[in-house]
Amino acid sequence: MKKTIFILVALFASTFANAQITLEYKVTIDRYKETKIPYVGSERYSTYANPIFLLGDIIKTRKNDTDIVVDLSTYSIVTIPKISSESEDDIWSIAKGYFTTDNRVCFVVYTHDGGNGYLNLYDENGTMLQDLGRGCEACGFFQLKNGLYKFYICRKVDGQSDLEIYSLPGNGETQDIVTLSSPKRSARKIARDGQVFIETGTNTYTLTGVEIK
Repeated sequence: MKKTIFILVALFASTFANAQITLEYKVTIDRYKETKIPYVGSERYSTYANPIFLLGDIIKTRKNDTDIVVDLSTYSIVTIPKISSESEDDIWSIAKGYFTTDNRVCFVVYTHDGGNGYLNLYDENGTMLQDLGRGCEACGFFQLKNGLYKFYICRKVDGQSDLEIYSLPGNGETQDIVTLSSPKRSARKIARDGQVFIETGTNTYTLTGVEIK
């Protein structure tokens, strides 16, 4: 039983930390250059180029001829991984704590492919987290009145231009996951109101490791 609990928590932790951005809305537009999206933290607008959008307590700079991201909360340094042979300008967005629900720094990278380039999302270890598709011409973040951020992609495929709006799994803060430490051997599954819980005798947990009693 103890092994089962740890496996369930580990699987949930992996899923929780790697949750994907989710398409919420798509509309066909005339062309992406007509789309006015404000820069994060600025009143300028992104219409033509794809500047590197930074979101989270980070800055991008260079050290020893290497691109790095400095975490402004801990002052730790993340070296931008070498994704491909393309130039650094092909990193279109960088965020900490928004593309995942933990504190990883993640990068949206554009790869050229005969004029029909595509975007992929990578974490700070160079691991690809999500394929964001082909035909992407612009992307970035914008903030809602409630303080939450959304991510947009302007895409052109087969002569049609679309504006896509995505929700982000993170909100810039680490979502702590409860780790069960040495649960008693008497742990057992119980059913309550149609849901399954793990009861250890002194505590009750959901299958995701959240303590409820």
